[in-house]
Amino acid sequence: MGRERFSEARQAVDRGLAIDPKNVELLELRPLIEQSLKQS
Repeated sequence: MGRERFSEARQAVDRGLAIDPKNVELLELRPLIEQSLKQS
């Protein structure tokens, strides 16, 4: 279940970056999501 949420979060971040590619918060969040996906 956690893996699904991180996958959804990654998709949401990707959509946000498509709209605003320079959004610092999303750029910082993406590696954290990727790391969480690798751990779960």
